[in-house]
Amino acid sequence: MLATFKHLRTTALRLLATFNLLRTAALGLLTTLNLLRTTALGLLTTLKLLGAAALSLLTTLCHHIAAFLHLLLALLASFGALERRAFHPLLTLDALRLALHALGLTLGALRRLPFGTLLLGRAFCPLSLALFLGRAVLVAPALSGGGRGNGQRRDARDQ
Repeated sequence: MLATFKHLRTTALRLLATFNLLRTAALGLLTTLNLLRTTALGLLTTLKLLGAAALSLLTTLCHHIAAFLHLLLALLASFGALERRAFHPLLTLDALRLALHALGLTLGALRRLPFGTLLLGRAFCPLSLALFLGRAVLVAPALSGGGRGNGQRRDARDQ
């Protein structure tokens, strides 16, 4: 009878140790997923910043080229080339200036849209919630003091 009790106690302790190992492995997996999610968010934020910088550069470039064309047209107009209609490409230059100015305004408006933030928030909200709930379920027994038997040391994640 005493041997049976010791055997049951040993089996229960082994099951408890197995559960603790599984819980620790699950916490490690959740931590790894959380790090991957954080890395992905960091990369997407970096790409978003690079995209915003590229849009800003393109906007500035379009406005500068349009200003240069405007200056060129004004310079040619001061020589009377517009009145004589001798230089037909001036109309093309003026159309190009207006098109570049419009493109610059469009790119500037695109740069101010919060599309990157909205996409990131929508895509990662379910993953964040699942990671939070999974971690809460696995850490709760450790916080309540359960799950540790006979002198098992406290793990840093349990505190």
